[in-house]
Amino acid sequence: METNPRPKSVTVVCWTLIITGLISLVTSTFGLKNPQARAFMEQTPLPMNVQIGMLYVGLFVSIVCGAVMLQGRNWGRILYVTWSAFGSLIGIFTTSAPRGSHKEPA
Repeated sequence: METNPRPKSVTVVCWTLIITGLISLVTSTFGLKNPQARAFMEQTPLPMNVQIGMLYVGLFVSIVCGAVMLQGRNWGRILYVTWSAFGSLIGIFTTSAPRGSHKEPA
């Protein structure tokens, strides 16, 4: 039985998910110590602990999905697309512009 080789673009995407997930894990951990970042996060309707939880779960999902997709498992793609859609919807409905960043119509 002959298997089709994985396209190089898929390999690049998988490694990109893994590497950016690991880098984001480090930078996000330090970024959460920034008072300005925390103040910005407090302006959204989601409680801070929910946001932080979603951040780390999302990074974990990205790293795991990248590794699993490298192994050729389809559930990695499904999980990644599902989590991305969920995260995007949460972002659309909960993100607010920082106070004072918009001008009232004249």
